[in-house]
Amino acid sequence: TRFERQRRLLDLIRTQPGIRVPKIAKQLGVSEGTVRNDLRTLAHRSRSRGCAAAQWWVLTVVKALLFRRGR
Repeated sequence: TRFERQRRLLDLIRTQPGIRVPKIAKQLGVSEGTVRNDLRTLAHRSRSRGCAAAQWWVLTVVKALLFRRGR
């Protein structure tokens, strides 16, 4: 499910801080666009609820991944 994929996505970026979108996509078996959409969804959710520390972490990681674009 989408929820499980997003949870796996968060696990990947927690355990492999320098991981890139293409590698995440390959490991999850989805397109890079799906990974980016999931990252945007997670960022949106973190802004609307949760503790400040978790929000900061998710937003920081998501922004880094979205703007890095696999370089």
